[in-house]
Amino acid sequence: MKALFASAVVTLVSVFAMAHGEVQINWPSVNGLSINNACATADTFRSLAKVTTCTATKDVRYAVSNQGEVGMVKRELAAGEGLRTGEYLQVEKTCAAYGARSVVVSRNTSTSECADYTPAGEASVPCSKFVTKTVKVGTTFSVEKIVSYGQADQQTFFNYTVPACN
Repeated sequence: MKALFASAVVTLVSVFAMAHGEVQINWPSVNGLSINNACATADTFRSLAKVTTCTATKDVRYAVSNQGEVGMVKRELAAGEGLRTGEYLQVEKTCAAYGARSVVVSRNTSTSECADYTPAGEASVPCSKFVTKTVKVGTTFSVEKIVSYGQADQQTFFNYTVPACN
């Protein structure tokens, strides 16, 4: 009887999911902080809940070689292990420890804009001079919502305003 009830519940949930689709919301982020976990001040965004971040990094050493048709092959080197003939060293920073903390990020960001356009037909690059400007990020964002119905997706957008911090 319990198995029959569990089967009925699974069937009902499956029918509901197929009828309504799977929902995915792509929240924008500012300087690494997702806006759905933020409140805004005049100059910053603050996390509402603690965010898991990397608290310590380590260097991982890899031996990389070209294996012809196979392509590039990368293997992690053990401590003290050297390179073999035909290999070169690649070092990547990886996270060694994680911790949860409150995050505060600036609402100011840098953007590059064209300051001087190249006359038409004179160069392959339409801009001859770029300048960097500081821009304050607003608090209202367009957020993408995707509902998947098996093979078909429906994409819509809605506006979300980051609440003010108390």
